[in-house]
Amino acid sequence: MPDRLVIKKGKFKDIPPLKEIELAGNQLFPPGRLPDPLDTLPESFFRARASFGLLLVAKLGEQIVGFAVCDEQDQDLFLEEISVHPDFGRRGIGRTLLNHVIQLAQEKIKSRVTLTTFSDIRWNAPFYESFGFRQFEEDEIPEYIALHLRSEASDGMMNRISMVYEIPNA
Repeated sequence: MPDRLVIKKGKFKDIPPLKEIELAGNQLFPPGRLPDPLDTLPESFFRARASFGLLLVAKLGEQIVGFAVCDEQDQDLFLEEISVHPDFGRRGIGRTLLNHVIQLAQEKIKSRVTLTTFSDIRWNAPFYESFGFRQFEEDEIPEYIALHLRSEASDGMMNRISMVYEIPNA
């Protein structure tokens, strides 16, 4: 019988395998799309998010196979990164993590989930669109996302867009 997928709030002890998951996921991007595919989020970043309940991990059995990490911005829960180890891809783990991100937003009484992503990579914007996210109109982009997009552009990241998912009945 296959191991059952469990999504839970990440603890400090869950952080060590996240770097490997992120590195493996980075290898899926076409060359030149990420500033440095060997660069990962620092442990201190994950620790800070975990301490506020903003890190979710996906486990199959005892193995952590994916994660989602968020930040709170006023009425928004900003999805900073979602990653599933490619060895466990195409099994609905990313979708399940995203469902839990939306549940986390509801738990934290947020009215929407926001993110930035590539517009032209199939497992980026098209994935989020299939989930009900839409691209922000230019005149409605929150300042924190505008800053994030400018930072990504200064790092050489092209074809980045911002997206939003409105929480029903929020």
